[in-house]
Amino acid sequence: MLPLSMLFSCLQLFVVAGVILGVGQQAFASGEQVGRTLVIDGLGHGKADLDGLWQFRIGDDRNWAQASFDDSGWETLSPAAPWGTQGHPSYAGMAWYRRHLKIVPAPNTDGEFRILIPNAEDSYEVYWNGSLIGQYGKLPPHPVWFYSVFPRSFPLSGDPSGVLAIRVWKAPRDIFSPAESGGLASTPIVGDPDTISLYERAITWQYIQLELFEYSLVLLRLFIAVLCVVLWSHNRREKFFIWVGIFTIAPVALHILQGMFLIPFSSDKRATTGLVGGDRIVVELELDTAPRIVEPPADFAEALDATPGAREAWEKLSPSHKKAHVTAIEGAKAAETRQRRIAKAVEQLTS
Repeated sequence: MLPLSMLFSCLQLFVVAGVILGVGQQAFASGEQVGRTLVIDGLGHGKADLDGLWQFRIGDDRNWAQASFDDSGWETLSPAAPWGTQGHPSYAGMAWYRRHLKIVPAPNTDGEFRILIPNAEDSYEVYWNGSLIGQYGKLPPHPVWFYSVFPRSFPLSGDPSGVLAIRVWKAPRDIFSPAESGGLASTPIVGDPDTISLYERAITWQYIQLELFEYSLVLLRLFIAVLCVVLWSHNRREKFFIWVGIFTIAPVALHILQGMFLIPFSSDKRATTGLVGGDRIVVELELDTAPRIVEPPADFAEALDATPGAREAWEKLSPSHKKAHVTAIEGAKAAETRQRRIAKAVEQLTS
């Protein structure tokens, strides 16, 4: 006999699967690409995937929400995968997606539709023909984002044809953020309110189940590891408990440590070698035993000698701090910018 809780969980899984399959059978609308415009003909009680290539651009400009804006010079990305897998690995910041749509409602329908964003990292705003129709989290300057991303739907009001624009912000990356993440990660869907509501609830339930399983597994591993330590403390001759604890906690520790050990590769070296983010290379590490000596440029050295106490403060800096000052000064393209950076560096040294 299966426990009642297990039977209930199985029943929920069948219900969710039935909802997804049932709704999928109602999707009678078809999408056809005409230039940059996706034509969806005969959309009624059902849904249509907004697939194909979307216009995409890194950066931020509120004018990009307007339907009249010319985005023909933008690059194109698929909405089915994050931008980190499509040429922008490890990018964090603002970016925009745009999709030109022409929706032809089916006969005898009210023409009310909703747009479903299944997954987008981390916070975003959705615009329809230049008007904000909804958001998830908050964007800078006071951002609010969530560790777990859930689907959200928004109403498409007014003209059923126009431009859908999504303004996305990816939070600064940490050790748990893979380089491949960022932006849309699943194709948006448009459909009637009832169908979109069913899809939204079904996808949300799938996410909750996945999150609960992962968190429960981590907590179970931690509990077993702590229990092994307690048992070993009562009988220190029994090494079995220590090995079981290490074996149990190792996957959790490896997941946390993943991405913590990184080798920086500056932009000037990337420009020289032609390497870009996401490239796979073989690296041979050698211990650098040579003295780390950083000499200031001639004009910077003159400024150091001309300012009391600046040269002494410079000599006390670590090589990495000296290198940071020199890199900033050498990176100036204009003479005025270079002099401002020299003056700023001297001011920092003597303040």
